[in-house]
Amino acid sequence: MHNTHPSRRHLFLYLEIIDRDTQTLLGHLGDLSKEGVLIITDKPLKMNGIYNIRIQLPEDEDISKPYIDVKVEVRWEKPDINPALQLVGCHFIEIDPEDLYVIDDVSEVLGFNE
Repeated sequence: MHNTHPSRRHLFLYLEIIDRDTQTLLGHLGDLSKEGVLIITDKPLKMNGIYNIRIQLPEDEDISKPYIDVKVEVRWEKPDINPALQLVGCHFIEIDPEDLYVIDDVSEVLGFNE
C-alpha cells in the first residue's frame, strides 16, 4: 500500500494528550482508532480508571479540528521500548459521533491501521 504522507508518520510523537480534569499532560498519542487510543506516557494511569482527555490532532488540511475531547477507560498497559515510558491502551466510553469521522481522517493522514 502506498503511503501518501511518508514524512508525516513521526508527527504522532508530538501530539499531546491532556487530562481535561487536571489540565496536565498525560502523555502522547501512540495510535488512534474508532475504538480507542494508545497513550505513550511516563505517568501511572489507573487500570480501569476513567479519564476525560483531549487528543491534540496534527495540523493538516484534511483534518477539520485541532483536537477531540473524549472520555476513556484504561484497559491495559505494557512497558515501552524506552523503560521510562508505558504504553497504555484506552477504550472510548464517550465520544461525539462526529469525531469518529475526524478519527478516520487522522488515521489516513498518520497512516494508522495499515
